[in-house]
Amino acid sequence: MRRTISLPLLACLFASLLPSQLAQAKPIRDDRSATPEAVIPKIFAPGVVSVPADDGSPAFSPDGKTIFFTRTKGRWEGILESHKTAEGWSQPVLAPFSGEWSDGSMGSSPDGSYLVFTSQRPIAVLATPQKKVANLWRVDRVGDGANRFGCRTRST
Repeated sequence: MRRTISLPLLACLFASLLPSQLAQAKPIRDDRSATPEAVIPKIFAPGVVSVPADDGSPAFSPDGKTIFFTRTKGRWEGILESHKTAEGWSQPVLAPFSGEWSDGSMGSSPDGSYLVFTSQRPIAVLATPQKKVANLWRVDRVGDGANRFGCRTRST
C-alpha cells in the first residue's frame, strides 16, 4: 500500500522545522570589529579617480597599473583611464577611443589585449540610418603593449 502526504501537511511540517533551523544557524560574521581590514570596502583612489561623479565598470590591466572606467555626466558617458605611478594614481583622462559618442559598460579580456564596451556610435556598414541603440564594440591594444589602445574600434 502506497502512502501519500498531502501538500498542506508537507507545508505545515516544513514550516514547523524552519524556525528551529534558523535558531541554530550561526551568522557568517558574529563581530564586525573582528573583520580583517582587507575585507572592509574603501573608496578607490579618493580625490583622484574617485571624485563626486557617477563612475562605474572598472577594468584593470593584467599588471594592475592601468584602470579604465566609465564616468557619466548627464546623458553622456565616456571611458577614462588612469595609470598607477610611484606617487599614486594619475588624474584620469579620456581614453583615446572614447568621447565622441556615449560609451560605457566596459570590460577587459583576461590577457588585457582588448577592451569591449557598449557605445551608441553609428555602425558604418549599415546602409540605412539606425535607431539610437547601444552595440558592443571592441578596441585592441596597439604598439608595444604599454597599456595603449588604438582608436580603431569595431563592432563585435
